[in-house]
Amino acid sequence: YSGGVPPTGIAQPPGRTPGSAGASTSETIKSAPAPSKDCPGCTAARESLTLGALAARQTNRRTSACAGALRYSASWADRLPADVPLYPGARVTEAAGANTGACALRAVSFSTNARLQTVVDWYYTRVTNTGFTAEHQSDGTQHTLGGTRDRDGGAYVLFLTPRRD
Repeated sequence: YSGGVPPTGIAQPPGRTPGSAGASTSETIKSAPAPSKDCPGCTAARESLTLGALAARQTNRRTSACAGALRYSASWADRLPADVPLYPGARVTEAAGANTGACALRAVSFSTNARLQTVVDWYYTRVTNTGFTAEHQSDGTQHTLGGTRDRDGGAYVLFLTPRRD
């Protein structure tokens, strides 16, 4: 496991400024609520070395059972659900997933040159507009945004950490 991180100095497409990616012209970005300080998942995210190790720590039996079925491939980043897509302009560093029986799990690690709050607000808008709940927590610089959706049993969690560069 290399732990390599892609460079952030990649030029933006014409007409875009850093942090402007994401919202379509018909979607108004909402500000995510201020984070609560109780963030037990933040510590787990910092300690895990791989996406599979992080998935194995989940307490939900449906997702934790999927951890053993995870397979690594960049193609999993293309198979994220439309309601929780990859952030526009993101650079994938690691992707894994499973599609076996009741297990439909996607895990993607990525970087972007957008500000952390811009990314949190963009995801908050996307998930709440599609019926998910959204809880924002932080523990210092580590932030999480996670929630569920009753109509289909869907769930998501995002772990976000700003970098100096």
